[in-house]
Amino acid sequence: MKKECSSRSNYRIITHYNTYYQDLMVQKMEKEESKEICKKRANSERPFAYLKHTLNWTTMASKNQERNQTDLDLTTIAYNIKLTHNHKMKQNKQKNKENKYQIKTKKLL
Repeated sequence: MKKECSSRSNYRIITHYNTYYQDLMVQKMEKEESKEICKKRANSERPFAYLKHTLNWTTMASKNQERNQTDLDLTTIAYNIKLTHNHKMKQNKQKNKENKYQIKTKKLL
């Protein structure tokens, strides 16, 4: 296999990819307080990722802080409405599946 990949006889094998700073970060993230911070951040990262990726909302439209706050408020309201709608649709699908199952079992009896 090695002959197929490389014709060179002397090749270099990299065994350790991490640097000193990456090792320090791993040690830091193993602490309990760091894990708690990550859990808190995880809750807020998803909405902002949605804003950036789906809505292409990377910068504010104006320099006025009140307008920007209003923009953010309206956008977060829209995000919450989307979440609520998706949750309701998921519940409706589950109810429909249960109803279909009940109808099929009644026909069999």
